[in-house]
Amino acid sequence: MKILKFEEKEIELEIEGEDYTLLGALRDALYEDEDVEVASYAKDHPYLGNMKLLVRTKNGEVIKALERAVKRVVDVSREFREKFRSSY
Repeated sequence: MKILKFEEKEIELEIEGEDYTLLGALRDALYEDEDVEVASYAKDHPYLGNMKLLVRTKNGEVIKALERAVKRVVDVSREFREKFRSSY
């Protein structure tokens, strides 16, 4: 992971080895946060290069918003795993 831009209310990351699946879940979790103004991801070319994630907050530190979103994704994944395990 490489930080392309970092300010108190905005961060842009280049994330190697990830695809739309993780970043889509992360973007959705970011938009659940009232402090988040922008959460988007993109890839310059469909087959080349790495994914980029942009997050901007209205209020509060962008790092804290990103940490909260990561925690939400992890919590949802754990909850799914537990439900799946209990189904068999």
